[in-house]
Amino acid sequence: MVPRCASRVACRLDVGTSETSAIEQWAESGGLRLTWSAAASLGSVIWPQTLKRLIFSSDMLVTAATWPASLQQLSFGGDFNKSIAEEVPIVGAVWPTSLQQLSFGDAFNQPIVGAVWPSSLQELSFGDAFNEPIVGAVWPVSLQELWFGHAFNQPIVGAPASLQQLSFEGNFNLPIAEVRWPASLQRLSFGYSFNQPIVGVVWPSSLQRLSLGREFDQHIVGVVWSASLQQLSFGYYFNQTIIGVIWPASVQQLSFGYSFNQPIAEVVRPASVQQLSFGSSFNQPIAEVVWPTSL
Repeated sequence: MVPRCASRVACRLDVGTSETSAIEQWAESGGLRLTWSAAASLGSVIWPQTLKRLIFSSDMLVTAATWPASLQQLSFGGDFNKSIAEEVPIVGAVWPTSLQQLSFGDAFNQPIVGAVWPSSLQELSFGDAFNEPIVGAVWPVSLQELWFGHAFNQPIVGAPASLQQLSFEGNFNLPIAEVRWPASLQRLSFGYSFNQPIVGVVWPSSLQRLSLGREFDQHIVGVVWSASLQQLSFGYYFNQTIIGVIWPASVQQLSFGYSFNQPIAEVVRPASVQQLSFGSSFNQPIAEVVWPTSL
């Protein structure tokens, strides 16, 4: 079964008598979007050898698939929820050595301990339903970006040493004081539920961007920020005093959310700040404020 599509033309491929698959191919971008019935088999598909991007929109076992060596991006859509652990592999073949980006949709919620990831993987994302432990997961040494969706609320243990970006998009709200962050981490983002103390947290020295989510409203006096931090943002509910906070000398962008309404006249602001923003509730005197010359 070989999909044959002219350049820039969408084509359809029928599997069996009643099950239908839709294939759209973009020759210039090397992308292929695939919507397949759960009853269909991929064993007879011969993929284009130049294929770089592939999206599965259905919930199906993709056993016996032989991936093209050129594949760089693989996405499983909103309905996909099959096991990827070693005992029930997601594919019957080895991952393509060229794979760089792998994403799972909003229905996926399967164990990942025991999963064998491609050694070339750089970006990995999980959708809104995923809430499985990551303790014991063996990550690829090349992984740079890791994203967790709405439901994820598991202890952060054994984060990949090569990680540069880590994002939590929703329910994550566990203590982080004992977390050992990867030394290479540059961007860290917490979702709207996060509201844990951060005094005593040892941030990675490489951290450049830190975003504290919507619910965060904890004391920050006494926090030792990363010396490399450039962007720091507080969410909707943050309304704690910032008098006495020792800001990192490297910070360039500092933003406070809707609820923040604290005095700033006595605050020692970093001389490096170029952008400073306050939300709609802010209503404090600023006549005595000494603004940074870099602002």
